[in-house]
Amino acid sequence: GFDLNTKQGQNKAWQVIKNDNLLLFGLPPSVQLGESRKEKNNPENVARKQTEAMHMGYFWLQVALRQITNGCCLIWKNPASSILWGIPGLPETLKHRGVQRNVADMCRHGLCDPVSLLPFKKPTALVNSFPRAP
Repeated sequence: GFDLNTKQGQNKAWQVIKNDNLLLFGLPPSVQLGESRKEKNNPENVARKQTEAMHMGYFWLQVALRQITNGCCLIWKNPASSILWGIPGLPETLKHRGVQRNVADMCRHGLCDPVSLLPFKKPTALVNSFPRAP
């Protein structure tokens, strides 16, 4: 695999994507920002992670547009609250014919709040360009 957080890793991935004309490309999830108190109390760390996430988001957006315009499939799984859903150009990408975004709660089966006993929810957005069944 390639470290898609680096420009070098992204360039290697682009070579594979373009040379092999991939029919399906799965985009990995990003880092969820602000997951711990330690992160929230360290503005420099939060700003660094936001910058890294945005660079990754722009890369993913370019890959998604290539897949869509070439009639190929993609799937993108990311926390529903991620800042990446707000990158410029993404709302327009989601409007392409055949692209759909759904949100599902994806949490470990049986994981519950110890006080309320309600299941934990982890809203996750899934974007894909799979053809719909008739």
